[in-house]
Amino acid sequence: MALTLLVFLGLQLAMGGYVRPLYAEPVTATVTMADANTVGLIDGLSLGDTGAVVMGYTMPGAWVLSDEMPVRMADGSAFTGEDADECRSLNVPPDECLSHKDAAFDVVYQPADRYWRFQWTEFALTLGLSALLTAAAYWRLRRGVN
Repeated sequence: MALTLLVFLGLQLAMGGYVRPLYAEPVTATVTMADANTVGLIDGLSLGDTGAVVMGYTMPGAWVLSDEMPVRMADGSAFTGEDADECRSLNVPPDECLSHKDAAFDVVYQPADRYWRFQWTEFALTLGLSALLTAAAYWRLRRGVN
């Protein structure tokens, strides 16, 4: 009984962490810093010697797959350490400086309308695995236990 519970928990962790993100191609959206807190919510923002990074972004009704998203300038070039130094010298909040520079970042997510598709896919995979295990147990019992 305990072994069954451990196998079930392992399967659930593997499905959620490794298999579920592969059910459908995720969507990539570019979010400008000016829109970042109106479209979603930034959990953290880091300005460092290598540039800026958005750490954790929440979009309502979406499963966000990105953890750390590098910030880039409006023309697509990287937001550099020099740009970060300039922001620090202005004595304004980092997100305000990045908004003024038209900086943006890319967020990778699964839209909410895919929820039931993912649920049915996972159900089918679990049902198929259950059928295989049942067939294996039936075959083993028919052969006899020696």
